[in-house]
Amino acid sequence: MSFLDCLYEVRDDERELFGPHWCGPVTGFKYGENVRVARYDSTDDSDGQSAEVWCSALPARCYEVRVFPGVDSSGRDKPAWPVVLSTGSGREMAELCDKIAIAIATGMLGIREVSSAGDASK
Repeated sequence: MSFLDCLYEVRDDERELFGPHWCGPVTGFKYGENVRVARYDSTDDSDGQSAEVWCSALPARCYEVRVFPGVDSSGRDKPAWPVVLSTGSGREMAELCDKIAIAIATGMLGIREVSSAGDASK
């Protein structure tokens, strides 16, 4: 056992930060392995899309938000986001990912394509 092993243990404050959305490892991370730690499901009556937060321990935790296809409140298909949002390390970044994923799942944050002329009015 290495003296660094404690840096890969799942901490209570990590579980608490993501609350009921936590679905990460029970005891610890493996070095550099990107794993899902939280899931945010949209509801059928919202314009949101389900999102997940993934984490990689290096041993500092770095995070990603991934967004899945869904259907808006009018029944129109919403494709998965063609990008993954990624952050640096630290509790502030975990909190940011939590807030972003909640906003996506509730339909309060989205992305749209911008034309080459930079017109985002579509």
